[in-house]
Amino acid sequence: MIYGILLESCRDGICHTYGSATWQRVVEELNFESESFTTLGRYDEVLVERIAECLAEALGDGGIDFYMQFFGECFVTFFTNYGYDKILRVAGRHFRDFLLSIDQLHDSNRFSFPKMKSPLFHVTEEDENGAVLHYKSKRR
Repeated sequence: MIYGILLESCRDGICHTYGSATWQRVVEELNFESESFTTLGRYDEVLVERIAECLAEALGDGGIDFYMQFFGECFVTFFTNYGYDKILRVAGRHFRDFLLSIDQLHDSNRFSFPKMKSPLFHVTEEDENGAVLHYKSKRR
C-alpha cells in the first residue's frame, strides 16, 4: 500500500506536463472513482504502474520505465511546489546529504503516515558523476 500523496504527485505532473485531458483519459481508462487522491489515503501500489502503462499506451512517446522515472521527478516537483520542500531541506543542503539521510527522513514522517512501510536506501559509491544508490523495500 502507498499513500495518496504519491499518486497525487503523479496526477499533478501529468496535468502540468501533458494536460488535464490526458489525466482525464487515464481516469476513464482505468475506471478510477475520482479524479484525485486523498493525500493521507492508502492505495494499492500497483496503481502507479497501471498509470504508467496507460500513459505509455495512450501517448506512445515512452515506455513504462520512462513514466516511472517521470513520476519520481513529479514527486520532487510536487513536494517543492506545495511547501513540502521544507521537510527535504532539513535533510541537508545538497542532494548528496539528502540521499545519505533519506532513511531518517522517512522515520520522522511515521507520525503523519503511521502505516508507511518505508524503503531503505544505501549509497555504496559516489564520485563527481553521481552515486550508486541501493533501494530495498518490504513491499512486493
